Amino acid sequence: MTVTTLENIRESCGVAVKNTIFSIPRWIVLTIFTCIPIINFIASGVFLKIYRKEEPAITEVGKCFIQGLLSTIITLIYSIIPTIIIIIMLLCGMNAESMIVVLADCLLTLLIGFITAPAIINFARKQSFGGAFRFGEIIGMIGKLGLGRYILAWITVIILCIPVLIVWVVFSMIPGLGLGLILLTFPMMEFFAAKYFDNLFE
Repeated sequence: MTVTTLENIRESCGVAVKNTIFSIPRWIVLTIFTCIPIINFIASGVFLKIYRKEEPAITEVGKCFIQGLLSTIITLIYSIIPTIIIIIMLLCGMNAESMIVVLADCLLTLLIGFITAPAIINFARKQSFGGAFRFGEIIGMIGKLGLGRYILAWITVIILCIPVLIVWVVFSMIPGLGLGLILLTFPMMEFFAAKYFDNLFE
């Protein structure tokens, strides 16, 4: 099933609201879990259920923990090469604040997300660590969607994140309130992103 961008945004917002505002206990528990190192892997595993069309209930905690941990490892592995490139640029005498380094950092960060998103989805759906590195399948996922549409999807996500970041910055000026707002909205953002990309790679 192919959905339009507006339909995808609307459906993803619906999933985010359903699993937070309309499920207060789940929202509170996930918010707490995301605050605690190591335990936050459980929350990550819950969000991954969206890719398998499963109810993102806080069940099978052990399985969620393992899958959340593995998804983090996958992201770190995909981050290795871009990180090495930045380190080499710094070792070559470039200033960390120089325009070239800043632009390279931004571009590489986007590239990581660009590749990691379908890799994580493939891992979650196949429930196989190797699924994140089946490059033929991952490229096939992007090819099926269409490179242009995928780039547009990322541009849309970035645009949608801007007002959220502005709100976070404004409220962060109020001691305690800003951090609380970020923590409460984090599960919403995760549910939205999971459903948004799930729909893309249907």
